[in-house]
Amino acid sequence: MVFDIDLFRKDPKRIRNSQQKRFAAVELVDEVVALDLQRKKARHDLDMLGTQSRQLSKQIETIIKEKVSYCSDIISYDYLKGGCQQDRADKGAQ
Repeated sequence: MVFDIDLFRKDPKRIRNSQQKRFAAVELVDEVVALDLQRKKARHDLDMLGTQSRQLSKQIETIIKEKVSYCSDIISYDYLKGGCQQDRADKGAQ
């Protein structure tokens, strides 16, 4: 006989009684309930890790954008500064 996991969650007593009537191991019901609780906790932990991962990805994206903006400002400044100095050197050589 196959039992639905919802039945274990909602009415484990009923399944224990069924196991007793069939002279089957009643301890299996407790084991299934315990394993289901472990599965729920693991799923919750996985969901929390996924949430943290998404948050960190957003933070990394923000940092990268800020650095790219900052670096491009420095590069632009250095380029303009270098270009102006080069123009002066070229004019002085003429």
